[in-house]
Amino acid sequence: MGLYVGSFSVASLIGPIVGGLIVSLWGWQWVFWFNVPLCVFAIVVGIAVIPRDQVRGGASLDLPGNAIVIAILALTTFGISQASSAGWTAPSVWLPVLVALLLLPVLLWAERRCDQPVLDPHVFSIPGVRVLYVAVFLNGAARFPVLVLMSLYFQSVLRESPLRTAVALVPLPAATILASLALGPLTKRYRGSWLSAVGSG
Repeated sequence: MGLYVGSFSVASLIGPIVGGLIVSLWGWQWVFWFNVPLCVFAIVVGIAVIPRDQVRGGASLDLPGNAIVIAILALTTFGISQASSAGWTAPSVWLPVLVALLLLPVLLWAERRCDQPVLDPHVFSIPGVRVLYVAVFLNGAARFPVLVLMSLYFQSVLRESPLRTAVALVPLPAATILASLALGPLTKRYRGSWLSAVGSG
């Protein structure tokens, strides 16, 4: 599990540096084109390496669930992205977010009636899963805004280049990698709640 979590931090470590280098040399547009061959490579490797599951009879893609999830994410992202220019009280901000919230019970209703839902509501009845999801959400809410704000500070206030900004942010994912690798052995000796409390402090 430590290696699994650490892989995300490795991506956070390499991604900004490579992205900063690309932006400095060719412009921000090439950040998006750079991901295309990586995605193609990942798809090819996934098809070749990942073993296929035995599909049960009648298995199908949860199209309604996927459509609702995409709508919720798109509306929420659009609404929040408008806040910086229009303000939080603007209809272009709160209306998409409100519609996304209203779609949540629709998503739960659709997933309860699907044989193979994209988001299984029964998973949340497993002891500890709800707390785990809340912890992951709070962890992300604490980590990622720091990266965004510090990036803006280095480039807008200190006038640093994208590459120098990425290098300056290296200690954040590097510390996460070391902590993730150390948590595996520590969980065998100490309770997870204690380690979470220490990490939160």
